[in-house]
Amino acid sequence: SRGLTGTHNGRPFVASPLLKQRFDLLSGQCLDDETVRVATYEVRTT
Repeated sequence: SRGLTGTHNGRPFVASPLLKQRFDLLSGQCLDDETVRVATYEVRTT
C-alpha cells in the first residue's frame, strides 16, 4: 500500500497501482482524467 494514498490540494485521494490514476476520496472524481469517476459512499466509523 506504500504510495497509494495521499492528499492533493488538501483533499484525500487513493491511487490505482495498475492505471496510475488518482481518485478523490470525497467525490470519486479522477484527478488525472476528468472524464473518469468512481462511485463513492458515505461511511461512518466507530
